Amino acid sequence: MKHYNQMNENEKAELLRKYIDDKSSDYMKTMMHEIQRGPFLQISYNLLNNERFLNEFFYTKRSRLYFLMRRYIIRKWISFDGISEIYWRKGLLACGLKTKRMCNELDMPESTLRDQINRMEKEGIILVDRYDASEVDDNKPRQIYILGVRENKFERYFIDDVYLRNIKPEVTDDDD
Repeated sequence: MKHYNQMNENEKAELLRKYIDDKSSDYMKTMMHEIQRGPFLQISYNLLNNERFLNEFFYTKRSRLYFLMRRYIIRKWISFDGISEIYWRKGLLACGLKTKRMCNELDMPESTLRDQINRMEKEGIILVDRYDASEVDDNKPRQIYILGVRENKFERYFIDDVYLRNIKPEVTDDDD
């Protein structure tokens, strides 16, 4: 069976129809498996029920940018730029997307994108590590966006701290 993301609209509709018609456990297992693997980001109900979060963040351009970053969090040890694996080892939920790619995916001018990044950084929703060209393997300036931390098997995002606990993450400069 194809992955849910690889199905066209008719195939997705057919899969849902089979589930609704049959309601057998096999279809339920298939759907739950596809939902878990599919393009879904987990957001806590507490955050979704928070009026301040909805009004000040969720209905804004920043939310599109934030969720794009969250989609591309480095979730395994990789070494494509000489920097990203450091964040994985430290247990940080980091995204290394380049500005140009984010602009293209969001259809957003670079100036607007930079404004939104700066605003999220100021609000404490993300932390930004900036690297000069001389510090990176490909000799191009780079930014890494830190959205939270991994604690054992759990992920804690700074956005929860900002909107649910009214605290900003502390910036620590631990060099291991």
